[in-house]
Amino acid sequence: MLDVLIIALAGSCGALMRYALIQLLASVVCIIPIATLLVNVTGCLMAGLLISFPCCGLITIQVRTWLLVGLLGAYTTMSSFILETEQLFASGGALYAVSNIFLTFGGCLLAFFVGKSVGMAFFARF
Repeated sequence: MLDVLIIALAGSCGALMRYALIQLLASVVCIIPIATLLVNVTGCLMAGLLISFPCCGLITIQVRTWLLVGLLGAYTTMSSFILETEQLFASGGALYAVSNIFLTFGGCLLAFFVGKSVGMAFFARF
């Protein structure tokens, strides 16, 4: 039961982090939904870093699970990505929609592997 409460608390923090970043970027005008893109890419970067932590004993598998499922599960947002991409298609912006898809998936994959590589290199010292 404690795990459920901790994941819920971490999820609340992740949702607030996402909301703060979206509000911070609300005035930025861009042809693609930049706030959702940045939320998902930074979330994947953080996931990559978290994956590398247990290898060096900095956090336990349980704490990593709390952070991945709770914090990053609530922080990242596939549903917003899908909705905004559909809106780009519906408004006749197929090129922008496809760009959003490639930037999101490519950026998220790249960010995850960068985070994991940086984490493994940096945290291997501890």
